[in-house]
Amino acid sequence: RSLNWALCKRAFWANGADGLQALVRELWRWKVEPDELAAITTPMLVTSAEGDRASTDSQQLYDALPGPKARLEFTAAEGAAQHCEMLNRSAANRRILDWIDDTLAARP
Repeated sequence: RSLNWALCKRAFWANGADGLQALVRELWRWKVEPDELAAITTPMLVTSAEGDRASTDSQQLYDALPGPKARLEFTAAEGAAQHCEMLNRSAANRRILDWIDDTLAARP
């Protein structure tokens, strides 16, 4: 059931793909090239959660960002593991919104 939801219903729908080949082709477009990363000047927040396969390269992304940046890691111990920190969204929201507040307060 979860694979049916994640792949067949959500992934195909969210990416406008009508089959696996079209989905893979679309997903390959979601790669940020080094020159694109180098052009980012706005403050960036990179998050990752323990047990989230989608955030395994978050440190590489963080390291590649040239401008102001922060990284938040969420753990199973705090109840915020898995993709999108779904096991504790309130903790994730609090930390992310605190970063936004602090970042906007520091802007001229």
